[in-house]
Amino acid sequence: GVATTIEGKEFIDKATKLLKEFEEFSKSFTNTSNKNATINISIPSTIYFTLLLSKFIQNNSISEIKKINITEGSSEEIIDNVIKEVSSIGIICVNDSELAYYKHLLLLNNLEILTVNSFKLQIVINANNPLSKLNFINEKNLENQVIVINNKIDYSKYSNFNKINTNAKFIKVPGGFNQLLMVSKLENSFMFSPPLPVELLEKNNCVNLEFESNSNNKWHIILLKNKNKNN
Repeated sequence: GVATTIEGKEFIDKATKLLKEFEEFSKSFTNTSNKNATINISIPSTIYFTLLLSKFIQNNSISEIKKINITEGSSEEIIDNVIKEVSSIGIICVNDSELAYYKHLLLLNNLEILTVNSFKLQIVINANNPLSKLNFINEKNLENQVIVINNKIDYSKYSNFNKINTNAKFIKVPGGFNQLLMVSKLENSFMFSPPLPVELLEKNNCVNLEFESNSNNKWHIILLKNKNKNN
């Protein structure tokens, strides 16, 4: 439908912007004298970031980077990895209400940060579900649905998630792609996600839906260790 096309375009636009910023930011720590540089990156365990990093790897124009290692984790784990230099660079995703706190925390820990763009959380739902025909969806619509949860994500920070009936049935799976696979198999199920590409959704018999009232903006923050300052 029209909504899916718009959301697919949003993914492309936002991902392209984030990738451009990510690449420019990456150049600031790449050692040009090392022609076999390895970059270790920490990202959230979601489809969105997996797709994003795959695109970065395919289009990598930083000639010094020959190998990219990816680690998935929570925001706290990603920050810790960058502080301890387990990862050279990290990307976290935070809510509007958390943005000031995280920026302050990261700067206190001697990290360079770049706040890139925001997006509104979406619902990914099985295309055969009658709810998929709606233009917008609300928490009441989802009360009798099965919520497919990524067991690596803290959903307590999602305002829409907390408004859904506490008696809802949950299925926990490891990782974002397993979430999508489960939703594609269960007609009465859904998952939370940033907007995803149309092709991926159609391949898995799913669609994106927007919340009727969605004030839950989320932000990308790129971070790396600032080696030019004293600890």
